[in-house]
Amino acid sequence: MESFDIHEIKKLITAFYNGETTEAEEQQLFHYFNSKDAAQELKTEQRLFLQFYDSADIEMPFSFEKKLSTLIDELAEKDVQNSKNRKKSLWIWISSSAACIAVLFTIGWHLHTPPVAPKVLSQKHVLKDTYTNPQQAYAEAEKALTMVSKNFNKGMDQLNMASSQIEKTNQKVKKIMNHNPKRQN
Repeated sequence: MESFDIHEIKKLITAFYNGETTEAEEQQLFHYFNSKDAAQELKTEQRLFLQFYDSADIEMPFSFEKKLSTLIDELAEKDVQNSKNRKKSLWIWISSSAACIAVLFTIGWHLHTPPVAPKVLSQKHVLKDTYTNPQQAYAEAEKALTMVSKNFNKGMDQLNMASSQIEKTNQKVKKIMNHNPKRQN
């Protein structure tokens, strides 16, 4: 018969509850609680410990493994999707920040650089007025605008004639379609 030190067993029980026991120490506790020498004060721990190490097999439903595997796959897929979304939002944030910095840099550059004076054109590039007399320039402009107006009105008249011809043709087609007894619906 094996003799057990109650103080050593209590230390092992505390270590077991803290998850600090080795497999050999758990075997020692198992042998102690399975023996008739277990102390009366440790009966509650004995029942609890033996429930952990009950040799009866637990039956699992047939589809349990498949459901567990499916759940693990779904969680892994969600994790991958979340990772992609985090990377995407990170890149959006980085590119937005870069664009803001570029805009601020450009604004700062233009605010701190002195304006450049426009170049003076040489004499051969200077545009000259066609008319020196303002009344003569006005008369020519009026003549040009009158010519544009006449041509525009001619185009509008032709467009109106074409439109009335199209309307007459549409009316004739409708009339024929409505009076034709052979027409199929």
